[in-house]
Amino acid sequence: MGESSVTIGTAPSTGGASTATASAAPSTTTTTTSSSSSSSSSTTTTTSSATTTTPTTTPAATTTTTTTGPTQTTITVTPVSVPVPVSDASGVISSVKPSDLGVTTVNTANIQVTQTGKAEAVKTATVADVDSALQTATADAKTALTEIKSAVSSGSASSVSVSTKVEVFEVKETTTNKTTTISKVTLSFTPDKDLKNVDLVEVIPKYVAQDASFIKFIGEQPKILQSDPVVQWSFSEVKQGEMKDLSYQVNKKIDSLNTTTIAVGQTVAAATTPTAATGAKPISSWAWIILGIIVLAIIVYWLYQRKILKF
Repeated sequence: MGESSVTIGTAPSTGGASTATASAAPSTTTTTTSSSSSSSSSTTTTTSSATTTTPTTTPAATTTTTTTGPTQTTITVTPVSVPVPVSDASGVISSVKPSDLGVTTVNTANIQVTQTGKAEAVKTATVADVDSALQTATADAKTALTEIKSAVSSGSASSVSVSTKVEVFEVKETTTNKTTTISKVTLSFTPDKDLKNVDLVEVIPKYVAQDASFIKFIGEQPKILQSDPVVQWSFSEVKQGEMKDLSYQVNKKIDSLNTTTIAVGQTVAAATTPTAATGAKPISSWAWIILGIIVLAIIVYWLYQRKILKF
């Protein structure tokens, strides 16, 4: 009989610690076969390696939600010192209380006016600004703001950019040397297209005026929607390029202003040029031929009557 022998060898294995992937060391198996009836021998060597992979966990995606709030920020007044001619400050002087200057009647000959502060910013209201104003609105103010929000949200009206200017003036009475301070806020806008149904609502903080009765409005008078205070100016139409200036004054110094200014309007549709009515049938060529024959007959008849033409 033939004689055979099998020898198997296994190499030691090592595993890594604290790793995401663990690898087993390769193992080697050697098989030797011999036969007495054969003069040849063969050796087969097989090398195998096993790799074990531990799945890694991918962090969950993070979702960030951004909430859009009111866009209108506080305007900070910059100190200045600019003398103002009395003739140019009549509106400011009209708000002065004589008792604040220690007199019974304000005499402009004894008045000196100096601008002591100024600031300016452009505001364009968003729906978030309207929502912010609605939080403290009551009665007529809430109704007006709700209508504005509905018009802007539906697209039937759009926001109008408004320039807000703050000016602070010191008024001095030269005979008593007493002074008082007047702050003036001017809202102005100039549309770049014809607008109709324009509304401008101004929400005035209580630190500026506790009540609308403490505010003096210059020029066009607004509707008082809320006494503490919310006011509204309305215009049936404002032409392209037409400037609107709306001002109010308070008898105090304003160092900063945090009003909410909301202005909206509807665009006036451009007039269309009437076009020729469609569907009218053109005059046929036969009609022109008949007309030509009639004219020719009239000419021949006229010549015959004049005996210019004889048959």
